[in-house]
Amino acid sequence: MLTFILIVVNILVFSLPYVVNFQGPFDSFTNFLMLGWKDNAAIREGEYYRLVTSNFLHADITHLMVNMLSLYNVGPYVNSIFGNLGFLLIFFASGIGSSFTSFWFNQNPSVGASGAIFGLVGSLCAVAIATNNFALLANIGIVILINASIGFLTPNIDNWGHFGGFVIGLITGAILLLISSLNGGWNPEM
Repeated sequence: MLTFILIVVNILVFSLPYVVNFQGPFDSFTNFLMLGWKDNAAIREGEYYRLVTSNFLHADITHLMVNMLSLYNVGPYVNSIFGNLGFLLIFFASGIGSSFTSFWFNQNPSVGASGAIFGLVGSLCAVAIATNNFALLANIGIVILINASIGFLTPNIDNWGHFGGFVIGLITGAILLLISSLNGGWNPEM
């Protein structure tokens, strides 16, 4: 259910500049993106909200659809393992971590939910390691290799954001698994 809600929110945010005219030097869509994308100078000046808002903006319809398809495929698994609160914690921590990593290592503006989605994949990697599920770990490895190859071969993809999101998701997932196992409330069946 949360996956569906996040997909709807992303689609609504993408649609907003086509419904509301955002005035500025460019078209409504570009002006809208500029209000919330990861802009290093603006973040340095205190616009920290961009570390979150950039995760809900997408450069074009293809970017939106690829990310929403990825979220649709990964989200329900993470939600079933970590529950609603854990899922949201991983998604938002990974998204913010992705933006922060991008802030430090990428000077270009960036947008997209892919860093948060890489974080969801990172949390599944924590599950695979914790349960010695080498088949899942191999599948995650293949997904990461394919995405890394696309990222390095395609200009304007924020690989630092993807990396940061994955690492934060891995760490957050591992911490949640540890807390849950200490409380006796985690069942590692998949």
